[in-house]
Amino acid sequence: MSPTTHLMFRQRIGLMLVLAAAHVGIQALAAEPDVLRRWDFGKPGDLEGWRKGNGVQDLTIADDRLHIATSHPDAYAFAPPVEVPLDGLVVRVGLRGEKGGESAVYWVTRDDPAWSEKQCVRQYVSDCGSLTRPDGFVNVEFPLGKPADAGRVLTAFRIDPFNGPPANKIEIDFIELIRKAPVLETRFATSAHQVAAGQDAQAIVTIRQVDGRRATDDLQIEIAGVSADAPDLQGRKPDHPASQGAIARSTAPVRFDKPGVQSCLARVLSGGRVVADSEAAVIVGRGESMPTLPGLRSDRVRLDLVPTPDNKHVGAARWMVAGRLAGWLLPLAEVTVLSGDAAVTRCPVLSVARSSPEMVLLNGQIPGLPDWEIEILLSLREFGEREAIEIAGRLRGPKGGQVLDLSVPVLRADRDPAGEPIDRHAIFGGLEFLEPGWSSSSDRAVGDRFADRWSPHPFKITLPMMAVESGHLTSAVIWQPVVSASDAGPWATFASPNFLDRQSNHLMRLSLPGREENESFARRPRTLADEEVLEIRAVLVAEPDVPVAMAARWWYDVFGTPTPPPRIHDDREIYDLVARCLGETMYWPQEKGWRHHWYLGKRSQYLPEMASTLLGHSIETGQKQWTDRTGQTGKQIIDAAVPLSARLMHEGTSRNAMAAMRPDGTWPFANTEEIREKCRELTQGKYETLGEDGSTCIGTCVQQVLPILRYARLAGSQPQIDAGLKALDAMRRFRVPRGAQVWEVHQQIPDIRAAALATEAYRLAYEVTGDPQWLDDASYWAWTGVSFIYSWHVPIEDRGGFLVATRDKDDWNPHSIPLAEAYRRARPRVTPYGTVPVLGPTFYIVNWFGVLVQWCGLEWAHHVIELDAFRPDPLLRYIADGVLLSGLQQMMDKEPWIGLYPDSWHTQTNTAHSALIYPGLLMRCLHEQGRLPNWSEPWTRVVRDEFGQRRWHVSSWGRPVEVGHPVPGGPWSAKVAFPSGQQNEL
Repeated sequence: MSPTTHLMFRQRIGLMLVLAAAHVGIQALAAEPDVLRRWDFGKPGDLEGWRKGNGVQDLTIADDRLHIATSHPDAYAFAPPVEVPLDGLVVRVGLRGEKGGESAVYWVTRDDPAWSEKQCVRQYVSDCGSLTRPDGFVNVEFPLGKPADAGRVLTAFRIDPFNGPPANKIEIDFIELIRKAPVLETRFATSAHQVAAGQDAQAIVTIRQVDGRRATDDLQIEIAGVSADAPDLQGRKPDHPASQGAIARSTAPVRFDKPGVQSCLARVLSGGRVVADSEAAVIVGRGESMPTLPGLRSDRVRLDLVPTPDNKHVGAARWMVAGRLAGWLLPLAEVTVLSGDAAVTRCPVLSVARSSPEMVLLNGQIPGLPDWEIEILLSLREFGEREAIEIAGRLRGPKGGQVLDLSVPVLRADRDPAGEPIDRHAIFGGLEFLEPGWSSSSDRAVGDRFADRWSPHPFKITLPMMAVESGHLTSAVIWQPVVSASDAGPWATFASPNFLDRQSNHLMRLSLPGREENESFARRPRTLADEEVLEIRAVLVAEPDVPVAMAARWWYDVFGTPTPPPRIHDDREIYDLVARCLGETMYWPQEKGWRHHWYLGKRSQYLPEMASTLLGHSIETGQKQWTDRTGQTGKQIIDAAVPLSARLMHEGTSRNAMAAMRPDGTWPFANTEEIREKCRELTQGKYETLGEDGSTCIGTCVQQVLPILRYARLAGSQPQIDAGLKALDAMRRFRVPRGAQVWEVHQQIPDIRAAALATEAYRLAYEVTGDPQWLDDASYWAWTGVSFIYSWHVPIEDRGGFLVATRDKDDWNPHSIPLAEAYRRARPRVTPYGTVPVLGPTFYIVNWFGVLVQWCGLEWAHHVIELDAFRPDPLLRYIADGVLLSGLQQMMDKEPWIGLYPDSWHTQTNTAHSALIYPGLLMRCLHEQGRLPNWSEPWTRVVRDEFGQRRWHVSSWGRPVEVGHPVPGGPWSAKVAFPSGQQNEL
């Protein structure tokens, strides 16, 4: 490094504020929390001020424990009055019970004295031990206060030990109120990842508070060897809107004269003690002035190593594909260890130990940390016809060494020429589906509560892929998650554009060990055992002119197709379970009608699909108890299901949609007054709409065009055909599936249901016209749904789990029920191929990240299986079949829930939540696979004469065995299989 000046800048920053958005070095790691109050229950008969609440039958002290006997699913006990600061406050409880369930803490404050769900924290405790085991207690923490709560005072709280079981025996070993010390995170970077020799740049130190009580200590920032501007303290308007609190930032101008990889150093001090010692790397030189050494080489892929100015080591690499810049590995690795009380971050430069066009091995010690060694193996690999770079990073340290972060690779996707960073498409599997103008971790559409998602829990990542499409090239990092009993990883960081470092690139990196969400380091270091090695593996893939949605295929090309959840029942057993569900579980005999859900809607009605399905099952199996019970015995299937003749008369829906179409072939979105009221109510007036009135998207349009296309296929009506094709042509402007669940989700939030409906719409266009261009569109939209689907096994079944429901379909007060009471397979395996519904929340407050909503995936799978008959794609079909198998795992097979599956399944807690849904979409997928007979839905085939000029739209019931093509002047025939004795239509 050769800066223009050689000064030491020392700046004091008073953190008398609540801090906010960035990362690199962590302080207050070892600070113990303050214990404000503790109840040990050591005196017989002395409840220490605790008192009974709802559902507590007995509250006693014995054996130095608080004993609670409950008689209600929602039982709780009140703490004695308290007066303690809220910021950084945690309730810690040691508890165990005969039965597990949902534990919760409710609290009130001086400024908000009303008990409500707004001030509540819940934890699911499934492995709560046993009342007879001495080690059966589980310590559960309930975080109540954030740094932003400084000045607020807790005045009362209550504990719900285990909600769910109607009767339970519970023991509490202790309860304490602790207040965590401030936890600060430091990030150090240069304002650009690459600069020309002699070019001015900025060295930037950013500090934010991530947890604990509000920080009040003065900090000093030193940027070695450079001058600096005054610090930028942003207390009210953080640099990136996603993070809470405020950030403290200090900048200093830097200039580097010698080409190669160089670095800057910065330190953060508290009370004269170094708490963070950080290094940032930068590439100096552009074009021919930037030195390179040969690395990996093939006809399409190159990885050039970038050396240090003395040419003795390498510190970065340039990734090229098909002659285009795909990105930079900068640094080659990043390591943070705890040295004394300081978090020391280094970007090690390495030696080339071995090198060939197919393999490069880099290794070396970490400067200033002589007992630490790192090794990086770079390999050029072929995965079928695809060429990619495999990376393995390994960190070795002394026994007892404490690792806060190992990051490999650190990819900064870039293009040459660069262009505007935000002018790109991008995917972060299960978290982001971006188009130009949309920043990652933005509060746009999702609101501020769920905006931060740049480093989520690994269980929230559906497809382990980060990819950016820009400048006609798509670059991706893909990996296979590794989950152990003690850790899950690697943790992914995605910032596009790179707001974390304030750089004009797209940051994609993988890290160990585990940490809190949206933090760059572990709060508790990973202590190495003797000879232990930390390893991260990843693969870099890039291809020109591949839409980022289609890049989802790369993950499966590299890692293969994971084994789907096993089949639990054979097809006949499934058929019988479905029939029992429709004949018993979903039927209200007193009302002589059905419902689609438990806990949604209190009116039963006649539902043609359910009636006709029961008739088909009775004919197929000879079992009549369900048709007898529902009054369907002896009826005709086509009458129960609504005859074709009646369906041809229902043209009004398509006509209304055509009338509402705008001249450009789209439809406008509009908020209803009900949506506006709900938004205001649930967000306390912060948000008022679920989208901009008059705007449009694929979901808005496809829900209008589908009635048009469905009628066009049935009736062959030319006005509907023309209107439908006009709309589909207009919809080609969209590339991100959005806006198909706007009854509760913002219109601009990515949505797998929009992908499903678009797949159906474009397939229908092909059926009507015979033009294969529409199948290209259908295939594209099918692939846009893949990143919503878990491609890997999340081992949540290992921890037990709960169904939040009731045993009575008319009881709308759900509670926690062990999964084993609803499933013969006590611990269902719901991944891989479980599906998240949307990449955002309901009404800005209900999270869907990492939450399966399988009905949305089943709708996608149904239309993909339909598409497969016209445009076979074995991989896409395999994924769709897997989605169905996950759905069948989620279908309950014990009374009283037989045939139902939950609306949602939380991957981090293994809890299934109501509403409970009838198996209609499961049936449709099984029908389309040919595994169950489909007597309850008609079919339509569009056949053409030999010249393709005339069309016949042929519809009937049953299974089409043969539908001939009309011959001029000759006979025409169709052969259809249908149950004997049943009427049919053609």
